[in-house]
Parts: sequence; structure tokens; C-alpha cells
Amino acid sequence: MKKKLISVLITLCVFSIINFVYATEPIFFYDSGVEFTDEAGLYASLSDVTNFAQTNVAEEIDGNWEIQDNIHFSFGDDDDFSFRHNTTSTNYEIVNAANSVLWWLTPAGEVGTITTANPYIALYDSNAAGADRADEFTGMLTGGFSTTTEDAEISDWALTSMGCATAGTEYTNLFWDGSDSHLYMGVFVDYSGANPSVAPAAVANYESIYWDFDYAATTVALLPKDATTDFYSTLDFEIGGLAVNGGQSYKKTNVADAAYGTSALTTDYIVAWTSISAARAAVISTEDEDSGTATLPRVMIFKDQTGNAASYNITISLESGGNIDGAATYVLNKPYQFVTLEIDGTNAYTIGGN
Repeated sequence: MKKKLISVLITLCVFSIINFVYATEPIFFYDSGVEFTDEAGLYASLSDVTNFAQTNVAEEIDGNWEIQDNIHFSFGDDDDFSFRHNTTSTNYEIVNAANSVLWWLTPAGEVGTITTANPYIALYDSNAAGADRADEFTGMLTGGFSTTTEDAEISDWALTSMGCATAGTEYTNLFWDGSDSHLYMGVFVDYSGANPSVAPAAVANYESIYWDFDYAATTVALLPKDATTDFYSTLDFEIGGLAVNGGQSYKKTNVADAAYGTSALTTDYIVAWTSISAARAAVISTEDEDSGTATLPRVMIFKDQTGNAASYNITISLESGGNIDGAATYVLNKPYQFVTLEIDGTNAYTIGGN
């Protein structure tokens, strides 16, 4: 009778182990006389049964399941991917069949990814019309080393998107060249899937530029793609100097036989009368006045473009009541006369004219 009872208990324990592995809601029966073994040789010790089974008879296991450190939680027939907590790196890791780390999460919440070549992060949109994963692709960030010398590495990266020039086609829009300290912006050929090491080629009929952060001492340059000396402009951060290579355009507001002025902030720079048949007033708004300071004044130009200012004067004033060169007004009263004013937030001063 005792032998038969022991045999029944052993059978129940074996059944409980099977339940633990395969059942969705495993139930365990525990008997202190039963010894659990690891025939596959996966674990160092299973002597402490209570680590994975409740000691109360027929009690369900629920709550958190804790996997031992450095043990892989695998997926796929050939352990294609595994999760693990690595006690050496202290990271939660996703590894491949060769135990090479692909992704990791640090205790501080930092995320890392690595591949043997061409690492990238791709973004997908499930709202795509197509059913394939490729149809959902929206763009990616890819990068890599252009120089792999130990402790002297140099890396580049590229940011891509879809449909800038031709719908459904991938293009590079930002590219960082670490070797030359150049940041390229525009529409370039697709650089995804290739380890960036040189700047991408521009796309025909689309403009592109790059910033040269190593152009000269304390100076940043803005240049067209594939140019080295034909710069658009440079900015010297030490002296605040701006150099412009080429023509410049400024906003011009034409006034046709009317007064000028509005109690609002404007972006006006040149104000010119294109026709005039009576004396006119030009009132600089308080908002425009307040946009200037003593060290960064607002500049505005007023011009008689008709040649009739001698007959029909144009009287300029500040809406706030401030002065222009110490006077309440400044009058254009000569043919084709103009005046350039700097406005410091309180008053205005002439810095040019005829």
C-alpha cells in the first residue's frame, strides 16, 4: 500500500512539472520525498523546489516570474533571439543565436543597438495603404565609422525620408560628415543601407547646402553642395562679423498716394511712395519702435520714389511720441529724398539719407 501511494505521488509530481512547462494556468503538487532532476543539464541545482513551485498542495502559481541572471529566455527553433539580464554589463539584452548583443537597455533607461555594419533605426507607419512592411517605411537614421582607428574613430550619420522629389522614393535630407565637420541639408540620393563615409550626391533640380564648421578660426560658412570656396555667407562668432557673397534682397513696402502706418508690429524695411498727390504722414508704430534696442536697433528706410516730395512733403514721426534726432518729426521735402533711421525702442536717429 505504501509503495503504491509513493508511486501515485511521484506520478503527480511529474505531471505537475509538465503542467509548469506547458499549461497556461499551471497547478503544482508538492511532496517532500520527491527529488527533481535536470536531465537536460541546463541548471546547476534544482534542490530548492520552492524556487519554482508552491509548497501548498494544488495551489496555483501567480504573480511575477523571476528568471535567474544570465539565463536566456529564447525564441525560435534555433534560439534565433533571446532575452537575458547580463550581470556583467547590468543590462537587459536581446542577443542572437551566436550570443552577440543586438539591443540593450541599461538600468538608467538608455537604449543601445549594434550591428557588424550599417547600424540603423527605421520608423514605420501602420496607416500605410500597402499591406507589406516595406510599404509602411517612413525613413531611418543610419550611421557608421568612416575611420575605425582605435581611440581615433570618426563617425558619420544620415537621416532619410520618403517622397521629397519623387513620391514613393527614399532620399537623404540630413548628413553629418564627421571627417570634415560638414552638415549637409537638402534632397540627396538615398543613403540607407550603406555605411556613410562620404557626402551623398544631390538630386537634380533640388537645391542643397552645407554648413562648414571648420571653415576658419571662429568662423562658420554656408556653402552650396559640392563647393569649397564659393560660399554663400560666413559668420565670425568672435567679432560678430557677417560676410555675404552675392546679391541681397530686402523687403520693400510700396505706398500709393496714401499715409503710412499701422498700430501693429510689421516686418517693413524699405517704405517707398510710388505716387503722391498730397502731403502724407508716415507713422512708425510703437510695436515697431519697441522691436529695437540701443545695441540692436530696428532699421527702416523711407523714400520719395516719385520726385514730388518738394510739392507734397512726407512727414515721419513715432507713434509713441519719441523724437527723431531730437525733433518730433523728420520731413522728406526734396525730390527723391530718402532717410535711413535706427530706432532704439524710445527714439530714432538718422544714419543715412540725402
